Parts: sequence; C-alpha cells; structure tokens
Amino acid sequence: MGEPWSERSTDNESEHQEHGNMHVRTALCLVFFFLLTGPAAAVHRVTQLTDTRISGPGFSTVGVTESHPTISGANIAWQGPLEASSSDDQEIFFFDGASITQLTDDALNDVAPQLSGSNLVWYGDDGTDSEIFYYDGSVISQITSNSTVDAHPQISGNNIVWHGWDGNDYEIFHYDGVTTTQITNNNVDDDFPKIAGSDITWRAWDGNDYELFYYDGLTTTQITNNSVDDKEYQISSGTVVWEASDGDDEIYFFDGTTTTQLTQNSRLDQDPQISGSNIVWNSYDGSDYQIMLYDGTTTTQLGGVDSYKATPQVSGDYVAWLEDVGGGSNQVFLYDGSTTTQVSDTSTIIDTLVLSGDRLAWRAWEGTVIEAEIYMASPVDFPSNASLATSTDINELTIDFGTLSPYAAEADQDFVIANLVGGAGITAFIDLVSVNGSGNTDAMTTNVRLNLRELDGGESLTYTATFVASDLGQYQASYDFAFVDELGNNEVLTLNLTAEVGFTDDPNIPDLIYNAATGEVILDPDDSSIIGYALQNTGNSFLPGNHTPVLGGVATATTIQVEEASLAALTSSASIGSVFPTGMNITELFDLLSTNQVSRSLGSPLVPFDLIVIPVPVPEPSTLVLSGLALAALAAYGSRCKMPRRRRSCSASNQ
Repeated sequence: MGEPWSERSTDNESEHQEHGNMHVRTALCLVFFFLLTGPAAAVHRVTQLTDTRISGPGFSTVGVTESHPTISGANIAWQGPLEASSSDDQEIFFFDGASITQLTDDALNDVAPQLSGSNLVWYGDDGTDSEIFYYDGSVISQITSNSTVDAHPQISGNNIVWHGWDGNDYEIFHYDGVTTTQITNNNVDDDFPKIAGSDITWRAWDGNDYELFYYDGLTTTQITNNSVDDKEYQISSGTVVWEASDGDDEIYFFDGTTTTQLTQNSRLDQDPQISGSNIVWNSYDGSDYQIMLYDGTTTTQLGGVDSYKATPQVSGDYVAWLEDVGGGSNQVFLYDGSTTTQVSDTSTIIDTLVLSGDRLAWRAWEGTVIEAEIYMASPVDFPSNASLATSTDINELTIDFGTLSPYAAEADQDFVIANLVGGAGITAFIDLVSVNGSGNTDAMTTNVRLNLRELDGGESLTYTATFVASDLGQYQASYDFAFVDELGNNEVLTLNLTAEVGFTDDPNIPDLIYNAATGEVILDPDDSSIIGYALQNTGNSFLPGNHTPVLGGVATATTIQVEEASLAALTSSASIGSVFPTGMNITELFDLLSTNQVSRSLGSPLVPFDLIVIPVPVPEPSTLVLSGLALAALAAYGSRCKMPRRRRSCSASNQ
C-alpha cells in the first residue's frame, strides 16, 4: 500500500543522506496556533520553530527543507540549512525549551541528530569521511577521529552507539561517556544499532537476509534466525520489537529471553514502536491503516476506523500518530491513556512525527515540495492569570486623574495588562474577548481593543487611560475587560477611572478674585507677578466705566474686553474695579470669560487666572428670626406711643 505522508524509518535502509539546495536562513520565528482538544484532554500549544527561505540569482525567494526532528522532554533538535549560505550544507540546531542554538557552523554536512535529555549526537563530514559528534548541553566533542566512515549514531543517556567501517564491513561501536568499545568483529555488515540504557540491538547480514542481534552490556544474543528480513526494530527496557513477514508483515518482540509473535493475521502490521511494556504499530485493515496498541496484556485499536493513519509513536502511556482528516491534509493526534486529542490544526502535510512523554515535534510541508518546517507541541501546565500589574495579582484597579483645571482638563495615565506566570512550565495564553464600559465613557476612554494579541505567561502590554472634558464637575467610568485562556478559563479585570474638573489655587498662577455681590475684580499675583492680562466675553457684559487700570501701561476697557499690558510688574493685589456683572457663581464666571489670560513675565507662556469667587452673603436663619422679632417689637412700641396720655408718654422709663 502506498503511504503518501508516512515516513518509514530510514535508519534501517541506507546510511546515505540526501540534501536539497538550501541557501539562506531567515530569522527563526515562533508562530503560535490554537488547537483542537477533547473535553477531558490536556491542551497543547503548537509552536513553529523554523521559517527558512532561500534566494539566489535567477530565482525568487522560496522555502527550503528542515528535517530529522528529534525530541527529548522540552529539548528538540533537527538538521537544516546554514543561515546565509549558498551551499547545500546542513547544520545542527538545538532548541532547549526557550531558545534556538545553531550548534554547528562549517562548510560540511552535519546530519541525523538524536537526543537524550540535553545530550545530542550526530555525524558530520570532516572533509575525508564522516565522524561522530556529541553535545552534552554545553560542549561539543568529537567521539571518533579516523579515516573510515562512522555514521548513524543513537544515544541513551550518555551511552552512544553507531556503525563504523573497519576496512572490510560495518561493525557496531559503543561509547559510554569515557571509553569506546567495538561490540562486533566479524566479516558481515553489522549496522544501524539502537540503544536503550546499556542495551543495544542491531541488524546483521547472514548472507541471505538481515537478522537481529541483542547485546545486554555483557553478552551478544542472536534474536532471529530465519529466511526473511527482520526490520523496523526498536528497543526499550531490554525488550526488542520488530517487523517481519510470515507471508504478510507481522509484529514480534523479544523480552530478553523469549521471542513472541504479537500479531498473526492476514493483514499488514508494520512500523512498530516501543516504550516500556507498550507497543504500537500500523495495521492495514483492507481499507486503510489503523493504530494498534499493546499494553503488555491487551491489544486495542486507537482513533477512528474510517481514516488513514501512519507514523505511530509511543512514550510511556502516550501514543501519537498522523491521521488523514480530508481536504488534502493530515493532523497530529495524541492518546493519553484514556482520551484521544487532535493536537495540530493545519492545512499542510505532516510527514515526520516524534514523541517524548506528552510533548511532540514534527515536520510539515508549507505548500510546496521544497519547503518543510519544524513544529513542536507542548502541554499547557497552568491556567492564565490576568492582572492589572506585572508582579502582583490585581483584578481591580482605580486610576484617579485628580482635580484638573477646566482650561486644561485633559490627562493620560498608563496601566498594564499582564498574564502572570503560573509556575515552572507553560502558562496558558489569554485572549481579550470583550470590553464593557459604564459611566462617563465619552470623557474617560482607554486604548484597549479587542485585537489585543495573545499574552503568554510573563508577558504584559501597556495601555493608556485618557480623560478629556471641559465641563466642571466630577467624572467616573468603569471598564470590564473579559478574557478567556487556552484552557477555557474566564477572567475579568476591572479598571475604575475618576476625575474632577474644578478650580484649584496654584501659588504659581495669579488669582482673579471676583466679588459676586459687587462685581468687583481683584487681581492677586499670588507667588508670581503680573505684567499683562486679557479678559474677554462674547455677550457685551463688562462694565468698562468701572475699570481701574493697575499696571500703569496700556489699558483697554470695553463691554467685550478688559486688557492691560506693562513692563512694570504688579507684585501685590489690586482692584480693577466692578467691571463684571454681579451675582455669578464659579460656573457662570467660567462660562462668561471666553478669554482668560495672564502674563507673569516676559517670555513666559500665557496662562489662565485661577478663578476665585466671593459669593453674595446669605443671612443665617437665626438672624432673620431676630430681625423679625425686632420689627415686631418696634411695631408694638409704636402702638404704645399712641395710647392716651394718662398712660404716660413713651420714654425710656416705660421700657
């Protein structure tokens, strides 16, 4: 059966690597995707790790191919084109969970990386042949240095195996972190070893076909002895699994003692993988390929039954595979021991998949046959924590703009929206889904919009609250910012805004003191000085005949303006007369003055006077009562003065 986007293991087929024309690497980028999940399954975040382009004479910029992803925990490595290169050179790249490092930088190919923890192994040309290289998380070491080919290394912890040419055929070599040991020494090809701990398996040619061998650190055992190729072998915890034909392909495993035929049917069972006691493989049901899981006791079919599946991977209780979803694309699916989840959501073709626990990496073709990029998927460990501060969890914040002059009632205040880190792991993104305002939202606004980009854990964005008003009074508004995160959790942040437009007595600004009872205007320099002023109205309301100049310079007084200018500064308060109408309160005075400007000194900017109103006195209620009683007493006294004379005349002695 054809498998258009499955990738059968190439390690068992050829030591040679094919490399396309790869020339220029653009900046590596992280591109995040939402993903589809089942209701009870963990949520994974998909990240594009590479975005490589080539360009050159005679052709436009196009994409190129990254390949051979390998994963161990949060670490991922792959091979790809050298940045800013015009050669076919392949280099090794390493992602440590946070950043990407280019480990090799030479004019020769470095290929086939394999990871175990932060330990990485690959083979590369030295100009004569290929050698084995090892990166321990900080230092690169060359493990082999000879005049023959050493290739296709595998790693487990600090144990490394590979096959090397001894001048006659290929043999198996093992490096334990200190010493290199030749495991085989015969006249047939022993090649493509696999390793788990100190256990090693490989294939060897017996003159007719390939057979499998197992080395437990002390003894070598021949596992198979038949007339068919034993292939696609893997090893875990001393158990070897492989594929061989009994007329059709079947799955077998060796537990260190006994060989067991796991499948026995008339369909193709292929591509086995093993982790502990769990074994997975591809099985053709006559219509398409299905994923089968053997847990040491029972065999279970995973995923739907009516779709093509390929590239099964297993790590602990997790199983991953690629599945055709129609529309010319396939997707990554993950089984966690109970629930199957679609992890990827792309319109491209994925052809390589690797798994480590619940973390995944794959290669996807980007619309052309010459561009493929590396992606990873990591579980989201913590829910988001939206906050109006970057270091503490604040869900409600009040910004007080204070009291602003009506002549300059405009102010900005910055605030932040942050997603606090939940812990050591991945914190869910937050997305803004709604903004709801109440109160004086015309005067009090924010620049928070629904296109707020996804905030990762530890990220924050700065926004601005703006207050613009001209009417006197108090203002209040509230904004609720509603968020949802990748895990479906909802959060609301509340921003309260308050302000007042009114008059304050700034000692650096001269005062205009208005007496509402008389209309008199007193100019007080306060802690400054006055060399000129201009007061205007649009209603012909001034009383120019009452104007008294106080600066000793040029003066103008009309029904619409009262102005003075002088080089001699006024440094103490002075009355310019009863030039205003009477009976105004502070709001009416403010509305009256279409122009209110004072000059404090030459070269200083014009500013408005601070307005102060002395209101019309209002008698207290007790005074009115006493006045009424006094009038009543006078009336009574007058009545007594009109009595007959025999009642005596009014005098002080009668009171």
